[in-house]
Amino acid sequence: MRGVIVDDWAVLRHGLRVVLGEHGVRTLVHVATGADGVEALVREHPELVVMGRCPDMSPGELVRRLVRARPDVRILVLVAAADRVDPVTLLSAGAAALVPRTVSADELSEALERLRRGERYIAPSVLAAMFPVVAADVQDEGVNGLTARERAVLAQLVAGRSNREIADALFIGQETVKTHLRNIYNKLEVAGRQQAVGRAMELGLIA
Repeated sequence: MRGVIVDDWAVLRHGLRVVLGEHGVRTLVHVATGADGVEALVREHPELVVMGRCPDMSPGELVRRLVRARPDVRILVLVAAADRVDPVTLLSAGAAALVPRTVSADELSEALERLRRGERYIAPSVLAAMFPVVAADVQDEGVNGLTARERAVLAQLVAGRSNREIADALFIGQETVKTHLRNIYNKLEVAGRQQAVGRAMELGLIA
């Protein structure tokens, strides 16, 4: 697999280049700005873009521009807890994997393997940080009344995870997962998992 790295921190770019190489990804170029990343994507035709922070655009905007330039590219986003980026927003923009900026070698390996299989991947630590237990019942108006925790479960559905995997990722019980799924189905007015994903796509909640 060939890749492009986009991040404003030179040390991180160089470190990622080494680690990605150990996982079978040949880095074609690494750049500091989103504009340079889009240009590199068009010029180099990589299969993978690993992106983090950029000074010239938000993560969501960069993902959207990359997808517009090359719809089939796989985009792995490095997320910092302090950034408070919404996983559903990034998935909707076209991201294929979300991992913490401090990603471990094992977690990166799993993410890359999922991408090679054409799947999406959301690191459990990313979801745990973005959807803490204390915010589980807070309503987010404008997103069909889904709570933060329900949106986290929806993001897991997009990633193709089972009830057990969702429970493990969000540190909740499987019965609680089933309750959240029932609430999601009711709020989206659907009958099951596939319909929920389809309905969310229609509403622009996910890609």
